[in-house]
Amino acid sequence: MPHPRNDRHLAPWLLLAVCTLIASAARAQCGTTVYDPGGTSNYGNNASFTVTYCPTVPGQVVSLNFTQFVTENNVDVLVIHNGNSTSAPVLGTFSGTRTLGTLTSTSPDGCLTLSFTSDGSFTYAGWTATVSCAPPANPCGTTVYDGGGTSSYPNSSFFLRTYCPDVPGETVTLNFSAFATEACCDFLQIFNGSSTAAPLIATVSGTLNLGSITSSSPDGCLTLRFTADITTNAAGWTAAVTCAPRPDPCGTTVSDPGGPAGNYPNNAFFLRSRVTGAAHKAMLSEFH
Repeated sequence: MPHPRNDRHLAPWLLLAVCTLIASAARAQCGTTVYDPGGTSNYGNNASFTVTYCPTVPGQVVSLNFTQFVTENNVDVLVIHNGNSTSAPVLGTFSGTRTLGTLTSTSPDGCLTLSFTSDGSFTYAGWTATVSCAPPANPCGTTVYDGGGTSSYPNSSFFLRTYCPDVPGETVTLNFSAFATEACCDFLQIFNGSSTAAPLIATVSGTLNLGSITSSSPDGCLTLRFTADITTNAAGWTAAVTCAPRPDPCGTTVSDPGGPAGNYPNNAFFLRSRVTGAAHKAMLSEFH
């Protein structure tokens, strides 16, 4: 019979082995529902949890559709990375009660990595998300919306999308037909490339005529990141996505967003790039 002292020292090693197996198994859970380290109960105090979700089919990407997210605000924090480790770029850092919606990997490996830590007091329900794996979506020719779809976006919402052309060498244009957010507090950032590490084109809020915004990035992509506070939502935005070869303006006549025969609209936003593809200037004008 083993000495009791040996039994006491064996338990932590068994626990470590079990935790390692659980984290590894979570890498391929396409089509399943996943949770914080507490599962369907509250997560524990002093938690340290890292898990990576990768597609099982090469060329596909992982999406996490969050149906719940509640942690201790500013203290128990989830960091989501766009790739297969915590050294990958950060998609977002979250705590409190949030509406995260769907987050999709744009990493070449198609993976998302979650890293969560909690302090020594107060625990909450954590998160619930469904994992899906599919080829990257082709947005060209579609109509896209904020996180609320055709309805108003929810309070405390976070929205992140990247739109890329399906044909190499083409560029994405977003043609906004509506844009309305809470002016003080609900902000859309538009990045000129395939991630939030790309140059920032503009940060916009309120009721605006955004018109058309075209990528001048070599990859032809645009990335949108939106955050809303806890009060007062609005209709959000509607935009048509088009993909086409980069236009050559040389020898043409250009005008403001009102066109050659009309006045520009109130609350106008207008952005055009040089033929070189370098961003020239972003101008936000509000007229009353």
